[in-house]
Amino acid sequence: MKQLALSLRDGRMLSISMFGDPDGTPVLYVHGVGSSRLEAAIGEEAAASNSLRIISVDRPGYGLSIPDPHGTFLQFSKDIDEVMNHFEIQRCSLIGVGCSGPYAVTSTSLLKGRISELHLVGSIGPTEDPELFRLLDTSLKAPLQTIQEAPELLRSRWEQTNMEDNIFQTDYEQLSKEEQQYVTPFVLDKWRFAVQESAHSAEGFLRDLQTLTTPWAYHLENIDTPAYVWAGEEDEMIPLRHAVYLANHITGAVLETFPGMGHTATEVLGINKALQQISKNRALS
Repeated sequence: MKQLALSLRDGRMLSISMFGDPDGTPVLYVHGVGSSRLEAAIGEEAAASNSLRIISVDRPGYGLSIPDPHGTFLQFSKDIDEVMNHFEIQRCSLIGVGCSGPYAVTSTSLLKGRISELHLVGSIGPTEDPELFRLLDTSLKAPLQTIQEAPELLRSRWEQTNMEDNIFQTDYEQLSKEEQQYVTPFVLDKWRFAVQESAHSAEGFLRDLQTLTTPWAYHLENIDTPAYVWAGEEDEMIPLRHAVYLANHITGAVLETFPGMGHTATEVLGINKALQQISKNRALS
């Protein structure tokens, strides 16, 4: 793993980690809520074996990236643009996981011609849609409802949760035997490191919640890039209906579902499937 601190034009700093083949085809990776750039290590082996180089960015306030109290989907797309310019990347694929899906969608919409493929893994749909919001698991829906009125309460809960190291062991024990084939203790260790990297500050988490409550559905109609939506049929955190909505509103999007997979297994399996698809499409081009 190689790491980089990138200074942006506005004076902020973004922390970046790279995984896989250091000389491989670049793939941008946007981590899920409450995580960090280190989450992309889940796809490290798949990237290396497919000659891909994952470039994973800490959103402002996560990991080592400087917070941006006024961060928006638009601002993040500008950050991605600067990252691509730094690495002299003209076009590349983009993977958005979980609640980072809207960031990936917006970046694809606004950076016309620069994103060659969009992959949404276990992605949340637009929360401005009442039905999609209603379907979210309470553990995600409640913070989205609370953020406007009691952000300090959420800050306290975030910091407390991240000190409870055994939460990952509990999650593993709750997985089905089929899910445990993909979500191994080794994979959960990688996830633990990713979450711990952001445990020192709740700023990124709180900014995410604020941003996720703003409209972004209109960006879906602007995407003319090949898009793939990967979703678990047993995902209770972000139910399958969200993936169906995304696939129906992005022209030509391909939806692939994973039977028996909940949210965590969907992300692990989906990240690896996305990397394999990127490699396959590269070979066909």
